[in-house]
Amino acid sequence: NKGFTESSVSVNITTEYLNSRYWRVVGEEEIMRRICKRARERGTDLIITSNDEALYTLLTCGDSLPSTVPVVFTGIQFPNYKLLRTYPNATGATTPLAYDQLLNTIKEVFPERKRIIVLSEETTLGRWGLQAFKEEWRNFISENAGYSIKEFNVTIDPLTDIVSEIQLSRDIPRSVIVVPYWGLFMPSIAKVSKAPTFTTSPSALMQGGFCVAAPNAFNEGYDAAKVASKILGGVDSASLELTENINQLTYDNKQLNFFRVSKNRIPKNGVIINEPYMEKYGFWYDILYAVILG
Repeated sequence: NKGFTESSVSVNITTEYLNSRYWRVVGEEEIMRRICKRARERGTDLIITSNDEALYTLLTCGDSLPSTVPVVFTGIQFPNYKLLRTYPNATGATTPLAYDQLLNTIKEVFPERKRIIVLSEETTLGRWGLQAFKEEWRNFISENAGYSIKEFNVTIDPLTDIVSEIQLSRDIPRSVIVVPYWGLFMPSIAKVSKAPTFTTSPSALMQGGFCVAAPNAFNEGYDAAKVASKILGGVDSASLELTENINQLTYDNKQLNFFRVSKNRIPKNGVIINEPYMEKYGFWYDILYAVILG
């Protein structure tokens, strides 16, 4: 709401959840059509979507709503510019894929782990993510010798093989997991893995992800609200150019502790979440205690 209040725009916000990763395409589109119907009945003036699945299902579900009201999107890692050009009323922000950041972070934080286990899935975004990662992998391996890669497709490969690889393999101490696209089954797999998991999806944080390269969620929402405020204030959405979000490296403190990684090994631009207050602000507690005693 902050982006709206700062723009002095009064809005009533209704949040709908597509839960796209739980449905096949046909079911996903039917749910989106129901969402559009409810939105139309409420007299919705503008739609904001927060990731690839929500935007593309909205634009391809067959409902006319996204053609008749402005659409502001954010969190788009796989922009389909051909599709977006058919919706001049849709604007927002894309997120650059950060697989290069992930690979360089793996090299910096875990220099002894040079075996990369890649988990993908047999969905459109899963295939796009895997392809994009492989392109970045070729660049990385050309400059960094000694690294190897092993791929699993969680849709096709036996789950027993995957679990054995990430829990029982003798190579676990030398391995990390990279998930190019965080699909439905990835949290369950990451939570039981004995190798740290890296990805570009913010939803992986506190779901088994060790490190995520993605924009700050608050900043994403704030920027989307600012764009929406301009449109609600009378600016033509077609006149607003697409922008690009800035990624940051975010680490889960519980994962740092589990893998016994010192915070000194985290890059200076990294952000650590899930820290206990006393651990994070202990120095200031000591000062406050000393002042009170004084």
